[in-house]
Amino acid sequence: MNETDKLVPVFEPDMMPPTEPLEIHRRKLVLPGITVMAGQSPTKATFPRSGMFSDAVSNEENDRKLNTKGKAPLNPNAGKLKPIVLKTQVLCGFPPYNDREACIQQDYYIDPLFQCENSSALILFACIAMLLGLVTVCINSVIPIVVLLDSGMRSQYYGIKASLAIADMISGILVLAAVLPHVFKFRYMTEAKLVEYVHTDTNSPVAIIAGALLTVSKQASLLHLMFLSIERFVAIKWSVWHMKRSSKTVAAILVGIWTVSVTCAFTPAAFAEYFQYQFQPPVLMHMMTLRSPDVNATALDWRGPVYASITIFAPYTITVVFCVLTGIVSYRKLRSSALFFRKKQARGGHKDFADSSSIAFSINSVSKSRSRKRRLQPEIAVFLTLLIMVTAFTITLLPFTIVVIMVIAEVLTCSNYTIPYVVSFYIGMLNSVANGLIYSVRDKRFRSSVGKLVLSSALICRKSNHATRQ
Repeated sequence: MNETDKLVPVFEPDMMPPTEPLEIHRRKLVLPGITVMAGQSPTKATFPRSGMFSDAVSNEENDRKLNTKGKAPLNPNAGKLKPIVLKTQVLCGFPPYNDREACIQQDYYIDPLFQCENSSALILFACIAMLLGLVTVCINSVIPIVVLLDSGMRSQYYGIKASLAIADMISGILVLAAVLPHVFKFRYMTEAKLVEYVHTDTNSPVAIIAGALLTVSKQASLLHLMFLSIERFVAIKWSVWHMKRSSKTVAAILVGIWTVSVTCAFTPAAFAEYFQYQFQPPVLMHMMTLRSPDVNATALDWRGPVYASITIFAPYTITVVFCVLTGIVSYRKLRSSALFFRKKQARGGHKDFADSSSIAFSINSVSKSRSRKRRLQPEIAVFLTLLIMVTAFTITLLPFTIVVIMVIAEVLTCSNYTIPYVVSFYIGMLNSVANGLIYSVRDKRFRSSVGKLVLSSALICRKSNHATRQ
C-alpha cells in the first residue's frame, strides 16, 4: 500500500458509474499542506509552510463503507453512483526513528507505528534527548544556586547571567517532560490515531502552554544576549556611569525582558486564524508555527515574516551591532593607552636631564595609563565571553533557519525533510547548554565560587555522616 492507496473513492447516489473499472479518478491526497493528484509523486508536490498534517478531515461514515482495496462497497444504489473527491489526513513527518517507507506501506487504520520503527534508532534518539535535557537543566541550575548562596556573586552582571540561565533551563525541562513520554505513547498508535491526536491537540491549553514555553525560552535567551551586548558597550564606553548604575535599573530591565518574552510567546494564541500551537511528531515536542495556508495559496502570508523580524531578527541584529561597537571601542581605548605609554617612554629616553616635577608628571601619567589598561582588562574579558556566546547562538540556530528556508523553497519535502529538521532543531537546543559551559570555562571567579560551595557541601556531608555514626 502506497500513500495514494490510503484514499478510496466515495459515491453519491443518483449518478451514473464510470464506464472504466473502478479506480482512483483525479482524487486529491492531502498531506500536511500538500496536494497530490492521482499518479503524481508526493515529492513533487507543494511542501507545507507549517504544520505536520493537512487541514482536511476525512468523513468517518464514508470511511466505514470502504474496504482497504479501494473497491466500492456493496450498495443497492451502486448503479447510480459517481466517484467524488475525498480528502484524508496523513502524516508528512514521522518520528525520526521510524522508517518512513515502511510506515507508508502499513495499514493506515490498523498497524501501530512500532511495526515500522528502527529499535536502535529509537534507543539512540531517546538517550540523546534525555542526555541533552539533563545536561541543560544541571548546568543552568548551578548558576542561580551559586548566585543565591555566595554573597560575593550577587552583582548586577551575575544577576543577568542567573536570569539567562533560568531561560535556558526551561528548554531542558521541556525536553525531559516531552520526548520520552511521547516516544512510549505514540509507539502503539496507528498513523490515523496519531493524526487525530495532532489535530485535536492543536491549540489546546496543553499545546499552547508547551509551545509558548519553548518560545519564551528562546526569546528570553536572545533578549538577554541583546541586553548583555548593550551592557558591555556601556561598561567600556561610559565606565563611570556604569559603575554608578542602580541595581533597580537592572532588575527593571530583566522584568521587562521576561514580560516581552511571555507576551511574544502567548499573544499569537489570540490569532488562531494565522498561528497555531501544534505537536510536531518529528521532534516529539509542541511548537508555535504559522497555520497552514490553503493548499491553493500561491503566496506566503506576511504575518509570519513580520513576527520573525520583530521577535528574532531585530534583537539579533542589535546584539551583533553592539558587539561590533564594543569591539571597536575596546580596541581604540587599548591602542590609545599603548600609544600614550610608548610616547612617554620615548620622551624620557631622549632627555638628558629633567627636573623632579616633569619626572613625577611622567610617572603619574604612565601609572594612569597602566591603571586604565588594568581596569579595561576585566571588561574586555567579559566582552570576549559575550562574543563567544553570540557566536555559539549563531552556530547552533543557523542550521534550523536554513532548514526552514529550504522547506519554504520546496527544496525539502515530506520524503526527505525529517532528518534535517530533527538534527537542526536539537542542535538549536544545544545553545542552552553552550551558554552554561561558556560561563564555567571563561569565568574564573565563577569557577572559584563553585569549587568553594562544592568543598563546603562535602565538609558538611562528612560532618553529618560522622555525627550519625557516633
